[in-house]
Amino acid sequence: LINTDNRKAAAKYLTTFARLLRRILADAKFTFVPLVDEIFRAQEYLSLEKLQFDERLIYRIEVDDDLKVHQLLVPQMLIHPFLENAVRHGIRPRGIGRIDLLVESLGENLRISIMDDGIGMERSKTMRNSKPQGATTKGTGIGIRNTRERLASISRLYGISTELNFYDLEEAEGKTGTKVELILPQFDQHPGKAVSEINKY
Repeated sequence: LINTDNRKAAAKYLTTFARLLRRILADAKFTFVPLVDEIFRAQEYLSLEKLQFDERLIYRIEVDDDLKVHQLLVPQMLIHPFLENAVRHGIRPRGIGRIDLLVESLGENLRISIMDDGIGMERSKTMRNSKPQGATTKGTGIGIRNTRERLASISRLYGISTELNFYDLEEAEGKTGTKVELILPQFDQHPGKAVSEINKY
C-alpha cells in the first residue's frame, strides 16, 4: 500500500495493524478469552487482508444471535491461525476469493467453521512440494500445529473434549476450497469468578 502511494489506505492499514497487535499482546498472558475478543480479532485481521486485496477478497462473519459472546470463553488465538492459513494457502495463490467465518451453537458445544473458496488442500500441498529444492515457502504450518497442540493440552488439563477437523471441499461448478471445523464445549464464567481468575488454572 505504501509502495502504491495510497497514503489513506496505508494509514488505515497501519492503524488497524497496531490495534490488532495490541489486542494480541494483551491477550497473550491468558489461556482463555471471551469469544467476542476472538471475533473482533478475526474482524480486524480480515479487514487488514481486504485492504491489500481490495475487492478481490470478500469475507463474511456470522455469529448465532443466541450465543453469549461476552461470556463464553475460548482459547486465545484460536481462530486467527486458520484465517491466516486460508488467506496464505487458499486465496493468495489465486489472487481472489472469499472467506466465511461461522460461529454457532451445536447443542452444548460451540462450532467454529472457517471456509474459503481457494485452491483446496491437495492442490496447495502439490504446489508446495513442486517448489525447487532449497526454495523457501512462506508459512510452515507452525501456527496450526501449535493450535492443535494447545487444544490437546487444554483437553488434558481441563478434562474437556475438543475437535479439529479439516475438509477439502468437493469440486462443484468449478469451485474448490477448504473448510476447518472447530468444536469445543460452551463454558462461561462461573458465578462470582472473573475471567482473570479462570485463567489462573
